[in-house]
Amino acid sequence: MKTCLRYQPICLKERKAWPQKYTLLLLSFLRISQAINIIGDDKEVITGETVELVCKLSGDGAEVLRVDWMRKTLKKPEKKIFTIIRNKDATPEEENGLKDRLQFTGSIPQGIGNIRLQDARLQDIGNYSCRFVLFEGSPVSKSIQLKVQARPEINIPTITPLVGTSEATLATCRADVAHPPAEVFWNASSLRISVRSITNSTENPDGSMNVSCSLMGVPSRDILNKEVLCLVRHPTLERQRTIPYSINIHYPPQSTKVTPLESPSSSPVFQCQADANPRPDNYTWTRNGLPLSNNGVKADGNKLYFQKLHSDMNGLYDCEASNIYGSATCSLQFYIISTSRDKFFLWIPFTVFLCFLTFCIFNNRSALKSSVTALMTRFQAPDSRRQSEDSVIEESGESSQLQPAVLTAPVSRGKSEDTPQELLEQKPSGIEESGESSQLQHTAQSLKESQEGSSEQSSCLTQKDARSLGEKT
Repeated sequence: MKTCLRYQPICLKERKAWPQKYTLLLLSFLRISQAINIIGDDKEVITGETVELVCKLSGDGAEVLRVDWMRKTLKKPEKKIFTIIRNKDATPEEENGLKDRLQFTGSIPQGIGNIRLQDARLQDIGNYSCRFVLFEGSPVSKSIQLKVQARPEINIPTITPLVGTSEATLATCRADVAHPPAEVFWNASSLRISVRSITNSTENPDGSMNVSCSLMGVPSRDILNKEVLCLVRHPTLERQRTIPYSINIHYPPQSTKVTPLESPSSSPVFQCQADANPRPDNYTWTRNGLPLSNNGVKADGNKLYFQKLHSDMNGLYDCEASNIYGSATCSLQFYIISTSRDKFFLWIPFTVFLCFLTFCIFNNRSALKSSVTALMTRFQAPDSRRQSEDSVIEESGESSQLQPAVLTAPVSRGKSEDTPQELLEQKPSGIEESGESSQLQHTAQSLKESQEGSSEQSSCLTQKDARSLGEKT
């Protein structure tokens, strides 16, 4: 009867044969295990590229039955993804599209278990384990780390802040779907104003990161079209990427004006210009506050065409330029007198005035002549006055001899009747150069002009004038 202890796996009867039978097997296994080594390195690849995972036995004498590939990620436990059996086709498991992207490139008889992964993705990041199952001995394995990087997609979206006095986002630089996250920052030394940067990052479902860096400042027209630089750094880039960007500031129309344009025809053309961003998308023309009529004036956008020239087109023309932020107005004062009809009506009052002036000159020629002579006499020297006075008296005497009609006038002092000629020929003594002499000279000169003006009328002194003349002499 055999008696075996519970804690002994081998019966006492067969205990003596253990060292010889199992010792040989143990030594053979240890010898094979020490001689087998697996060659394989960690891999790093960029998304979209192809990577080959190397797993190769370095020892001799080991006969491989099959090769198993396992994968373990951060979000999923270890799972078999590929099994290659000796003398059979390799069939990858359907995991994350691996069936179409995974290919066995090794040779089991030679102890090579390499696989090729095409179109690497971020979901392929993980720990890959290669295990060789041998005919003799325990399986041997090797762990390989696969790292997948994603290049950043760099872009600067167009931002159009409105001019103002408060801080706003002037520009934003983005580096999306990158793994690991990219470094993004701005170089805004050209702005010469106070600015700052704000960086934000978000994670996508596939593990990639979106990083954005915003440039903050007060939008003004002074920084319009100024160039700033977006700088991006990432391990997948050979060097730092630099992307220029021009600051774009929006504002309503300002500084509007109407200027003439060169036209191939004789009709004038005017253009309405406005400083605005974006450019004005609507122009409205009015005349004296009313919409334009089709009578010789045509508006086309910011241009105003005068198809004919006529005084009816005179007036104040206004141009209103507007965009989405506001509007501004400028004016054009248009006046024309170049038509023949206008010239005709303009010459009528001028011709009438010339005719009236000619008529007045011919009818008042004698009066005008006497007035001019009197003015000239007043500004003559005293000697000239005496000579003129004597000549006037002599001429007056000659005239009285020619004229038969003589008027007598009583003299208050002598009571004698003398003719005006006799009175004039008597040269007064003791008369000083005073106002009385000037008055006498003026009276004689008037008498002379009356005699020269008309031969039919007789000019003589009245009694009152003679009496006055006698008292003065």
